[in-house]
Amino acid sequence: MTTEYFGVAPGQDGLAAYAIDERTGTLAPLGETERNGQSDTCWVAITDDNRFAFTSSFGDDGGVSSYRVGPDGSLELLNPQAATVGSGSSDVALRGQPLPVRQEHPSGDGHDVQIERDGALTQLDSDRDNSPGAGSIGLAAR
Repeated sequence: MTTEYFGVAPGQDGLAAYAIDERTGTLAPLGETERNGQSDTCWVAITDDNRFAFTSSFGDDGGVSSYRVGPDGSLELLNPQAATVGSGSSDVALRGQPLPVRQEHPSGDGHDVQIERDGALTQLDSDRDNSPGAGSIGLAAR
């Protein structure tokens, strides 16, 4: 899967799934881009069981979109605005529960959301590092 970014065309971004031909190494789309109505969608995280995917958008209001992933890799947009973390959302990472979403913001804001059984997201809390020089870009998760 990959996020698809259409040259900062407002509201045109989304997620696309591809199959890899193991013989030739070429990629073949599994369908059309599943658009989420966001701008500047840059990051994707997929649950360990491959049932759900989440994208994070740097632009607009930092929307996190949720998708159902079919057994064949097909995508269905569940919620284009499953969570909102604010403009400048720089990454999304899964590490069990909850799903941390880190913003690129001088304050170093971070947001956590819970993944529900149906793939919905529930906003839990946010943290802020107010120390001098605080701020971050990027997440590391394992």
